[in-house]
Amino acid sequence: MKRGLYILWLFIQSAQGQVLFDKTVHDFGIIDENSSRIAEFTLFNSTEKTAYILRTGTDEELSIKYSSKKMEPDSIAIIRVQYNPKQTGGFKKTIPVYVSSQPQSVEITLKGIAGFIPYDSPLCPDFSSKDISQKLNFELVVKVVDATSGEPLQNAQVKIMSSPLSYKNLKTDKKGTINLKTTIGHYSIIVNAESHQTEQTSGFFNQRNSTATFQLQSLPHIILQEEKEAVTETQPEDTSKSPVTELPRHLYAPNNVVFLVDVSSSMKKRERIDLLKTAVLEMLQLLRDIDRVAIVTYATDVHVVLPSTAASDKEKISEIIQSLVAEGFTAGGKGILKAYEVAENNYIEEGNNQIIIATDGDWDMEQDKELIPTIKKHAKRGITLSVVGIKNGSITYESLKMLAAKGNGHYIKIKNKEEAKAVLVHEIKMNSKRE
Repeated sequence: MKRGLYILWLFIQSAQGQVLFDKTVHDFGIIDENSSRIAEFTLFNSTEKTAYILRTGTDEELSIKYSSKKMEPDSIAIIRVQYNPKQTGGFKKTIPVYVSSQPQSVEITLKGIAGFIPYDSPLCPDFSSKDISQKLNFELVVKVVDATSGEPLQNAQVKIMSSPLSYKNLKTDKKGTINLKTTIGHYSIIVNAESHQTEQTSGFFNQRNSTATFQLQSLPHIILQEEKEAVTETQPEDTSKSPVTELPRHLYAPNNVVFLVDVSSSMKKRERIDLLKTAVLEMLQLLRDIDRVAIVTYATDVHVVLPSTAASDKEKISEIIQSLVAEGFTAGGKGILKAYEVAENNYIEEGNNQIIIATDGDWDMEQDKELIPTIKKHAKRGITLSVVGIKNGSITYESLKMLAAKGNGHYIKIKNKEEAKAVLVHEIKMNSKRE
């Protein structure tokens, strides 16, 4: 999904959650006698507890009203500010806003050029129920297209959730679009279409941030030689309905696979660690006694939890995979170095030597830039580096794609169980297939 979809939001962090501002700056431009001198800032309480606007800063040229100072969970409050200039010329007014869920204030700013001075200084107008209902309502637009062709995807399934128990299931029209009249707030949107990867996003949507565009990638598929010989017309491979069989030795080279797994605490959320386990266990069924698997984990520390082991010992490998637990902070750079060490020690001549990083987060290429020569050196030697993004946000795509590109590997996304069962199977087949 395009990063441009995301309006700038200020997140006020607290132990309970977040209060979000739709903006922190309002530019009036040039103010004349016919200009509106009223600005509004919308706050959304995405925490699980009631939050309060405690107070705001004051200024003799400003009059401030609140729709409410109390914000229940998943509700909004509006701060309305009227500017009454005392002199002409450029101005910039900064107002601190104090919210109960955050000990430090958040600054909202008014700026512009005052072209006239009003005869009086009227108070900011009060809120009425009509004002609030107009503010709450808007039309949410979801657009779904094929990432390669840009063509709209008709009948794509779109699930829009405002809470786990409140959601709508809709289908896109011929233009790949749905239009839903709803109220402003925080929504999670999950989109899937036939033969395409599932995408999802979440965020605060309102009149200004009312459109979400999804670009769905086609699901990967590899056609085996024996499949071509067996049937005239091939069908998409569905590993969820048929057992995965071992790779034919005459078609696939030996594999030396090292999994570098992010087990930081964020991998606990949204069943990420469980999706990873599903993917690795499904891939394991492909591997033979000539293949080797190792697992390195990274969080606060780096550990080799499974030294390189013959894939025939599936019971031992499965137990290690099932025992993975997510906790701690992320330290990926050290993990890569350890993974390369394990891969080098078990290098297979004329085999598929591969590191697969599994993570849900971003990768700071600037911080770990000293690793790039190491990654390129091993890629030239034939140890590739692929990256699996597990339910990660679109904002992380570019850094993970870049990391995979440096390692002469692939960037792979896992959003759901069906993809988890397919993508690593495809990756191993593609990389180990003999010329």
